[in-house]
Amino acid sequence: MTIVYLFATHAKNVGDSIANELTSLGGRIYDDESCSSKTVFSMDVDDTLDGLLRLRSLRYADDVYLKIYHNKMHPSEDHPDCPVELRGYLSLLFYGINYVPEIARCVDLLSKLNKDWAAALCHPLKVHINLVTTENNSAWSRGLEIVRQDLPHHIRCAMKEENVDWCVSFHQESTINFEDGVNVVIFADRYDIYAGALLYDEEVFRSYLTFWQLNGAVAATVVELADIHDGDIVLDMACDCGELTLEVLRNYDCYCIAMSPKIDQLAMAEVNWVGLQNHLKKEAGSRARHLQFIAAEFNKDFFNFNVVNKILCSLPLRWWKARREALNLYYDRLFTIISKCRQETHSVLLIPLTKDHKKRVNEASKSSKYNFQVLTMRRLITRTTQMYVCLLETKLPRLAFPERNRSTEGSRE
Repeated sequence: MTIVYLFATHAKNVGDSIANELTSLGGRIYDDESCSSKTVFSMDVDDTLDGLLRLRSLRYADDVYLKIYHNKMHPSEDHPDCPVELRGYLSLLFYGINYVPEIARCVDLLSKLNKDWAAALCHPLKVHINLVTTENNSAWSRGLEIVRQDLPHHIRCAMKEENVDWCVSFHQESTINFEDGVNVVIFADRYDIYAGALLYDEEVFRSYLTFWQLNGAVAATVVELADIHDGDIVLDMACDCGELTLEVLRNYDCYCIAMSPKIDQLAMAEVNWVGLQNHLKKEAGSRARHLQFIAAEFNKDFFNFNVVNKILCSLPLRWWKARREALNLYYDRLFTIISKCRQETHSVLLIPLTKDHKKRVNEASKSSKYNFQVLTMRRLITRTTQMYVCLLETKLPRLAFPERNRSTEGSRE
């Protein structure tokens, strides 16, 4: 058995979920090396490397990397504005990482894991390196720009000493995944430095999807909060590309209904649905997954919302910055439908991470016009979006005739 060290990048506030997922796959978590957006773990693998192949089923991860380097920083209050400290930090990016032997080790492992990838490699080997950060500080930006300029020369000198012939290129995109070589990413942030070779990215974890807008961790969190069970009837009131619905059907035997007024979005959702069916074809006959598409606004009266067990709704991106009048109409329709459902029906709503949208949900839950309560409001910060995931519950319907004041009736007698 061989121990392989890795780390996964993911949305903030899903660390516990991905840790549980990795543990169930046989991973060992290293909490002291992990942070809010990265989880470090190891896998015991044999010669077949089956343990690493199991990672392709991850739901909460953005990417998984073969770990090359990690250093947890303990800066002073002045860092990174203090030139001395910043200079010491940046020197780690040059001399703390053994680039050539570590990249060679990762290439060897990737070649064993994917023989087709190894056969397609050209000579000399192409190594794509990206240095990224989430910091906005100007001193930090200037320091990393120096690293981007000088690190290529440093690595080429190390290659010459190791007698290695690689074609090394540097990139500045937020993510890289070139199929003609190995992709190495260095995450240089205030409190941690991580470096790794890309093993799997989101396209591997969601290979059945052709189109998507929502991050995989967002879809997984929505399904987790909804507490869905086999046999539930699940309604997605604004399905877009169908990511939420398909995340349900990927994991549960349910009857799902996806609604959208836009035919092009339903077409994309149907393409994704076919992809999921092909992905699950090995289980044909043992599952009872059903999906119906409805091209209509979700406020149509023909639909009996009382039969639904769970409701999912992602505020479409086109509504995020809509005018107040349009948002008022949208939320009124949404909250009215949730209030029409059976008692204790759970609804999960995705809204932007802004005070205005949060206030709308909280005020509606306290209004006499609607009939639901807010159980949970979780913040999710992905590499592209920030949002609240709200878990709502329909309450017991109010009495049609309020109870009379007994003291008043008694005084009349």
